[in-house]
Amino acid sequence: MSFLTKNSELLRNVKSDYETRKIIYDKIYDYCITGKSDAYREYKHNPQRSNLKVRTNFIKKFIKEEVAYLVSNKITYTSKSDNKAELDFLEKKTAHWDKNHEKMLLRDLLSFGSVYELYYTTEKNDELMFNAKIVSPRDGYLLVDDFGNAEMFLRFFKKKFDTKTYIDIYTDDFIYHTDDTLVNEISDPTPNNFGEVPVRVGTISQYKEQDTLFNELKDLQDAFETNLSDIVNEISDYRLAYLIFIGCQIDTTTKKENGKTDLENLKEKGAMSVNEKDAKVMFLTKDINDTFVQNTLNTLKKNMYEISNHIDTNEKMQSNLSGSAIRNRLIGLEQRVKDSEGSMKNIIQGRIYFLFKLFNKAERLDYDYRDISAKFTLNIPQDDVSMAQIISQIPEGVLSKQTARTLFSFMYNSDREQKLIDAENEKAGEKEVDLDKVVGNNE
Repeated sequence: MSFLTKNSELLRNVKSDYETRKIIYDKIYDYCITGKSDAYREYKHNPQRSNLKVRTNFIKKFIKEEVAYLVSNKITYTSKSDNKAELDFLEKKTAHWDKNHEKMLLRDLLSFGSVYELYYTTEKNDELMFNAKIVSPRDGYLLVDDFGNAEMFLRFFKKKFDTKTYIDIYTDDFIYHTDDTLVNEISDPTPNNFGEVPVRVGTISQYKEQDTLFNELKDLQDAFETNLSDIVNEISDYRLAYLIFIGCQIDTTTKKENGKTDLENLKEKGAMSVNEKDAKVMFLTKDINDTFVQNTLNTLKKNMYEISNHIDTNEKMQSNLSGSAIRNRLIGLEQRVKDSEGSMKNIIQGRIYFLFKLFNKAERLDYDYRDISAKFTLNIPQDDVSMAQIISQIPEGVLSKQTARTLFSFMYNSDREQKLIDAENEKAGEKEVDLDKVVGNNE
């Protein structure tokens, strides 16, 4: 009995659950990736009025900011046992990866509340290559047991110029390739080189999509865009003022001495005389309560910034604020990003686990993924001058130079920096003059 036949009922249930949840993730995709909110798509169209639809996607903006805060600076790795061979091996085996991989991974994590990193192997010039693919919850489903261990991973995808949906099913031993029916195998199963389901999942929290910026800000985002579109259309519809005449009539046909009608003279000179006693001439304009409108928009905007723990960089700030003072304003955002950092570290630890497991077997190595730690340097204002002063006052023997180097924001790789220092000291030592030898030669 084939794998698909044996697990047909389970696979159908998995597919059904995936399709139900995909509706939620498609909605998140519209807000966080494409920027097509409900307010934008469902804005009521009036054929007699302007129908300008304004998109101002704060959710997408906040996600980009958090990505920039956490992974704009390069992730560095350290070995607990000071095994530099492990670090060099890790860097070498991932050197061919997309340089924006971490940014794209974090973007999906923040958008959907969870993300998968799927590992696979290829061969290039007879060399075994370790690769990773980012799979969002829109395209993947992980089946786990009662203890959270991966039992099966399904990846849903479409081929170029093909409308059909295909499914790859990852198990401990094989990767099965089928179409949307989950019955027809489109090719022979592929052996799984890892010996277990090669995927790691990162989650914002146990609540996943319920604990995202989308869930927190959707209603405020819709209200802001709807109100902004309304006011833009209101201004557009009534951008022209109408001239009204009360108690008199303007001759628009009879030519005066200058060969022009009263209306033409008005347009040219901007003024005219009215002979009737109680006549009034005025412009009819739309009375828009711009103060009320602006206060509404400001309130919605302020609430979005407060709930998300972001700060409005367009606000007026004192020019003499120190790095510490600025950072105090960012403490809420920093804590939010720190939570995402933990999720990213979980994924990276799993990545290193599969990398070492693959090559420990293929190249007979003995590397331990638990020995490697990933360090994130937040892209936020750092007061390096104050840090230098603090370090200078620490008594000798309390803090190592290597640890001290890691405390500076501009230090991305303390181990590499130590190598450069050693090389410079060695070079300088070669140029030193031995005075004893010089004196001896002169005697």
